[in-house]
Amino acid sequence: MFYLAFKVARRIFKEILSGDSGSPNQIVWFATFLKCCCSLISPGGVKRDQLVQSIFTDCRERSLVDVKVIISLRRLLSSDVLQSLLGEPVTCSCKRYGRKLEIRIPSGWRNNLHSRDL
Repeated sequence: MFYLAFKVARRIFKEILSGDSGSPNQIVWFATFLKCCCSLISPGGVKRDQLVQSIFTDCRERSLVDVKVIISLRRLLSSDVLQSLLGEPVTCSCKRYGRKLEIRIPSGWRNNLHSRDL
């Protein structure tokens, strides 16, 4: 059942990214699809890590990385894989669950965000 749900989510994600319906919004598409990966794919697998890395690379190349994407990565990847993917400590400031998180996202990774998305 999870496999079928993931296949549907992945197909829709691919259609949106390749479609002419405008550029994908990182909050709606990248962060949401990463949440699907977290919920629908068993942790610890090499395939999961590769898929998540591929999604993040696409998001970063589109300069659409925001706090929600980084938080999803932290849930999905081990600290070693996360560190090798990011290449540097990433910090920014946001309130989540009543506490403040510091996450700094390099500006080149978020150039295409609107100010309301930061």
